[in-house]
Order: sequence, then structure tokens, then C-alpha cells
Amino acid sequence: MIFPETFGAQISPQTGTLEPALAHDLLQDRKALLFRGFGLTADTFCEFSESLGEGFMDYQGGAFERKAINQNPTLLSVTGEGQSFAVPFHGEMYYRRHKPQLLWFYCAVAPSKGGETTLCDGAEFFKRLSRRTRDLFLKRRIAYIRRYTPQQWHVIYQTSDEAEVRAVCERNGLECRLSPSGELETRYETSAVVHDASGQPMFINNVLPILMQERVWLLDSNLVRFTGNESISDDIFQELLEVSAALEVAIPWQTGDVVLVDNRRLMHGRREIEDLKRKVLVRMSNLKQLEQTSNASRELSCGPTATVMS
Repeated sequence: MIFPETFGAQISPQTGTLEPALAHDLLQDRKALLFRGFGLTADTFCEFSESLGEGFMDYQGGAFERKAINQNPTLLSVTGEGQSFAVPFHGEMYYRRHKPQLLWFYCAVAPSKGGETTLCDGAEFFKRLSRRTRDLFLKRRIAYIRRYTPQQWHVIYQTSDEAEVRAVCERNGLECRLSPSGELETRYETSAVVHDASGQPMFINNVLPILMQERVWLLDSNLVRFTGNESISDDIFQELLEVSAALEVAIPWQTGDVVLVDNRRLMHGRREIEDLKRKVLVRMSNLKQLEQTSNASRELSCGPTATVMS
């Protein structure tokens, strides 16, 4: 059994068809779904995702370079494709105002070893933090600070037009400054803690990957600070790593798998990749309203119906 009792469900084919409305309701309840055994291709994965998602996003202004697949700007390679590094827990694009509600992962080529996608519950992560750390992140806002050379921001923002970069930053609540030499610095202030509809606090953000880049990779082009330019202490960094290790749920990939993640309630990451043939693609979207997915004549075209296992 892959998932804990608190979240996640595995859906496998048996007989009949699976209506999008059922997957919609399961996602609302379980926060993450693993679709296994449906034999999806990249094309049918896109069709499947569009039965439940809308407003698919490209990656302009994202944290890393990603490649568009099949000339589709919303079907993307994952971070660090072809590289082996692990990725700590984070919420997708929480360093900007507009972020996807849903993440769709598709395994085109499963690795022989390693490279599992990892998940954890943001509410449970917050609960596991010490009272001192919880109070600190509730009281103090954080700032994501990024610095780019001209060559870097041309790639990340997919343009060399300074006006377009300023417009992207403005739409996403980022302060931006372009120097006379063409270097770009952006800043986004927010909270590391978000709340669900009931007001429950959840620790979902991009703090850990950026601290890892700074403290372990010794990079200074991508920083996270408490507002006022105060560093996050090594003790807190260590605590976040310990909670991550305690809550990690790893999904071992099989070719054709699809994992659907609620980016509003879960964080995700990746274990170190030991087989560089691994190929996982990703799409980012919002969730269609139930009435848009509950049409009885509309069914998923990805094969027979499902049994659900946590």
C-alpha cells in the first residue's frame, strides 16, 4: 500500500469506465490520486488531464528551465530532467501570486531504481513543527529573492523583452529591478503558511528547496529570507528536514502511471534519480468545477474503470 490513511488513493482498471466526476470527488477527499494500469501515452495523458483540469499553465518565470514537449507549452519536462539530484518538499510556484491548483505527473519511462516522486500533507507538516517554529512562521512573512544574469532570465522568462518580463512580474506580484547591465532581481513576499477553506494552517511553500540551494549547493542567486532580510536559522532548516523525512510518502513509478496532486494541500518532491532514463512529464492546471465534469455523457477515455485503494 503506497498511501497512508490520511491522503491518497490508487485507481486501477477493472471493468466499465471512470467518470471524471468520480475522480473529481475522490481528489477532493484524498488530495492525491495514482492512476495505474491504464496504458496512457503522452497524448492520452493530455486528453485525460483536460477532462478534469482547465487553465493549463506554461512555465514562464518558473524556478528552472523546463522543456515544452511535442511543441505544447503546457506539457513540460520536470525540474532537472537528465540530472540526478533530489528535490525537497515544496508547493509548485509558491514563489509567485498565480500558482496551479493541480499538478499532473505522467511517467513516460519508469526508472529501474530511484527517482520516486514524494508527497506530504501540508497540514500534517505544520502540526509536526515545534510550537516555536509554528509561531514564527505564522507571525513572520518570508521573501523569495532571485537574481539572474541576462542570459538566465532570457531562458527563464522565455523572452528578451524587458517590458514583457516586467508585465509577467507585475501579474504575479513580484517586485522586479533590471540593472543598467541587464541583470534582473525579483522579490516576492508572502507567508510560508497557507490555510484551507476551514482555516486549518498548512505549511506549503518553496522554503526547503531554496535553503538547500543556499546551504548545501552554496548558491547565492536564489534566496529565501524572513522579511527584514533575516536569515532562516540552521536549526529551523534542520527541523524542516527532519519533519520531511518523517512524513515522506514515496511513489515508485511504473511506465504509464499518472499522479494527480492537489497543490493547494500537499507538497511534493523527488528522491535522488539513480536511472537517468527516467522520463516524467508534468502539466499544471486549475480544477474544473464539478458541474463541468459531472455530465453523464462524458467519460474518461483512458480505459476501463477503477477500483480504489489507499
